[in-house]
Amino acid sequence: MFKSNTLLAGITYEEMKQYDVRHEGNFLVFGSRGSFLLPLPRTVDFPDRMYISRPAKRNFKAFFIEDIWDITDDLRLTVGGRYDDYSDFGDNFIRELV
Repeated sequence: MFKSNTLLAGITYEEMKQYDVRHEGNFLVFGSRGSFLLPLPRTVDFPDRMYISRPAKRNFKAFFIEDIWDITDDLRLTVGGRYDDYSDFGDNFIRELV
């Protein structure tokens, strides 16, 4: 825009996949709040019913804009914002003034 001003902007889109999820461990947890641990002699692959996480897919979209002003040789003002949108848990807007 001006010699002392810089404007930055960008967008992104991603598709992420989580697959081949495995749950391994060297101990078993018992009790309603995991109050008892039973050590195992080696690391084992737990059966499907004990998996903590399942295969999943997520879409991610984002947009950002930032404006940098060099007001003097020793003073810089940066103003910006970012919007993120995740298909599995929603969106978020962040603003900054530095």
